[in-house]
Formats: sequence, C-alpha cells, structure tokens
Amino acid sequence: MALTASQLKSFYGKERATVLEKADRDNLTIRLSKKGKVSFYLRFQFNGKQQRLCVGNYRYMQADMFNLYPAIGAVNALRVNYNFNMLPAVKSDFGSCVMKIDNRKAEPPEAARGRIARTYLYMDGAYKRYSMSKSQRQLMNAWDKIYPVDAWEWRQS
Repeated sequence: MALTASQLKSFYGKERATVLEKADRDNLTIRLSKKGKVSFYLRFQFNGKQQRLCVGNYRYMQADMFNLYPAIGAVNALRVNYNFNMLPAVKSDFGSCVMKIDNRKAEPPEAARGRIARTYLYMDGAYKRYSMSKSQRQLMNAWDKIYPVDAWEWRQS
C-alpha cells in the first residue's frame, strides 16, 4: 500500500504505546516512534542479508503545502531567514527580480507581499512552535490588507 501525505500527517506527533512500522510497496518503510516521530527507512538486501537504512525524518511543517512556493533559488538562499521589512533606500541586486536584501532584512517584490503575509499568518496560527515577532505580525497583517488575493493564489488554494 502506498503511503500518503495525509497518513504521515495523521501519524506525526501522536504518542503510542509501542513502536510501529508501516511498509510502502516500493521498499520504503516508515517507523513511528512512541513519541510520534516519523522516520523513513529503505529496505534492501546486501550480501544476501536484509538491511535497513534510515533516509530521513518527516518534518510536518516543511511538508505543509502552504510552506512550498516557487522561488528563485539563489535569491532564496541569500534571504536565509531574515525578517521582512520595507527597505525604500535599498536597490535590488537581482536583475529583473526586485527582491531587496540589506543588513539582515529583506523586502520582497510587491507582487509577492500578500502571498507571503497570508502564508506567514497561516503558519503562525497552524503551528505552536512557530511564532512571529510583534513587528513581523504587524507587517504581515498590513500586507494582507494592502495586497489582496490574486488569480494565481486563488487557483492554488
């Protein structure tokens, strides 16, 4: 049976009495720890013996579709996790992409601000471990109001 994203979400973070393993049809197994951690294992044979290799852990927040948006990789890598801010005196260094980064702050292109705001506000509400500063929340609320949902964002939701 194929493992699905909704199954992984339902397993994640749920404590259980025993360790549980569920197999996929393609030599992939998930291991559910007693504390609710989900790990991926690849099953294979080596020298005639069954082997198992951990290939990673499920990260609930990273797997959320509201956390996945198209971005220019080089720009995203330079932005790191800098807070958003308005940078009126800064010029963009990214050619046709009008993203600005300066002094550990970032200002996204105007067309992306509403989407970014709604994503940040959603993540802040959906995940207890994630919380924005008061100033970031104020900026995201302002961008949410100033930049309404566009046709692309409407189709994605």
